[in-house]
Amino acid sequence: MAYNGLLLYKALGELGKFRGYSLRQIYQSGKNNFYFRFQGGTFQISVNPRYPFAFMRKGNDREPSTDSPFLKILRGKLNGAILAGINQPALDRVFELRFHKRTPFGELEDYRLFVELIGPASNIVLTDGELKILSLHKKRITEKRTLLAGSRYTFPEKEGIDILNINWEEFLKYLEKRNFISSEIKVLGFDRRSLEALFSSLAIGNNQRISLDEAKMLYEGLKAVRKSIENTRVYYMNAEEKPWISAFYLPGAKEMELSTAIDELIEAKRKKEEFKAVKNTIQRHLNKEIKRLQKLIDKLTEEISSLADYEKYRKIGQLLTANLYRLKEKKESIWIEDWESGEKIQIKLDPRLTPSENAKMFFRYYNRSKRKVLAVENRLKKLKSLFEYYLDLRELFEIASSSEDLEALKGELEEIGILKKKHAKRRKIHASSGPKSFTFRGFRYLVGRNNIQNDQIRREAAADDLWFHARNIPGAHVILKAGGKRPGDEEIKFGAFLAATHSKGKLSGKVEVDYTNVKNVWKPKGAHPGMVLYKNYQTLVIDSGEGDFHAES
Repeated sequence: MAYNGLLLYKALGELGKFRGYSLRQIYQSGKNNFYFRFQGGTFQISVNPRYPFAFMRKGNDREPSTDSPFLKILRGKLNGAILAGINQPALDRVFELRFHKRTPFGELEDYRLFVELIGPASNIVLTDGELKILSLHKKRITEKRTLLAGSRYTFPEKEGIDILNINWEEFLKYLEKRNFISSEIKVLGFDRRSLEALFSSLAIGNNQRISLDEAKMLYEGLKAVRKSIENTRVYYMNAEEKPWISAFYLPGAKEMELSTAIDELIEAKRKKEEFKAVKNTIQRHLNKEIKRLQKLIDKLTEEISSLADYEKYRKIGQLLTANLYRLKEKKESIWIEDWESGEKIQIKLDPRLTPSENAKMFFRYYNRSKRKVLAVENRLKKLKSLFEYYLDLRELFEIASSSEDLEALKGELEEIGILKKKHAKRRKIHASSGPKSFTFRGFRYLVGRNNIQNDQIRREAAADDLWFHARNIPGAHVILKAGGKRPGDEEIKFGAFLAATHSKGKLSGKVEVDYTNVKNVWKPKGAHPGMVLYKNYQTLVIDSGEGDFHAES
């Protein structure tokens, strides 16, 4: 859905209420989302190539924060600065925020933030008061513009009718230059779909030569749109192909607030797609590691198979030792009777060695092969355990449903070395993405977001707390904090419901969930995160799709 200059005009109208306010903090989420927090509201800017937009959020909610060099510069220059002005040239999808800030020495500094919401070229540029670029989100060099630190900022070129500053004579001249062909008309602030919708509402064809009367009707229609964009109401069009938002009234449209429309129709889809993209990127790293482990396991399994008959070396050594009394000469091979089968077998020897030395050589082969098999088997056992752990992790990624879940799992991959660890970032994530917490009938429940948290909540639980886990399938550990009280059947059922809905089986209907006191759960020595053994348990069968619990999270 296109976010056009008309919608941006309405969004900047809401931001205008904060003119004269100081900017308290700037946050960044992912690569392309920035949150500018003022007292009483947060202005969000997305320069996502597919979903560029800007709007005033209700409240100060935001996604988990990340860091970038550009964010650090923005904070250093703009934190505490006063929003002094807002400028959107001719309803273009480009706007300017002007800030004033006093230095510790009382000097006044001017900064300008230019935001361009134009698809793949979307960008944020910070300049000083003289338009010298200090920093920018994306470096960009084209035939017409250079956006690099140190260069001078210029607005992108724009073409079309400016409905904020136009009169009938200018409008008529514009149409004459385009031979009054409707498809040649461009209006600043309108995307093509919005303009076609306006044509349709005025009964003007999309690719026709319009009459003078139709030109007058279009002129009045644009004036009406100019008047309508002064409020923050927008109109939701539920078209068959793709729903979209109109800045002006259209027949059959649903009226709503701009912030609600963007949050529900654009922001929700952006979050979903970005969540999926991040999830897929992380899963590729994990799948790569799983494939590497599988190849190594296959290779070691083949190696064990090739050494499976190492016992034959001991037997040959024993046969040679038993026949040393009659073996005096060095030979390339000999025939000896096998006392087990009674048949004569041929044994190839090293002709450079005596029969006694050959016997010792075969015993050495046996001992060496035996040690190697034991070492490979031990390594194979550890690798298979690690392989199962990685498979469980992959399943946890599959059932992750929020950015917080994803960040917690990402943290686990960093801890075990699959992803590169970023210390500063990880500290913030641990603080903001702790275990999920629910309250039901006065009891508190904790749900681990990853295996490290699963170990943590179990380790920190009291002996009489209850532990829940879906039976034989990957899933979160759930702790019911008893607090010295005895939970009833409904409280236990809710704990089992949480374990079922936070497991691989959440979409499969009925899920078996085991539960027991924490004192009956222990971690084997050397086990991977999240892996435990337990005893004295009971089992409930939970329908994960029929939970009717009124719990607070």
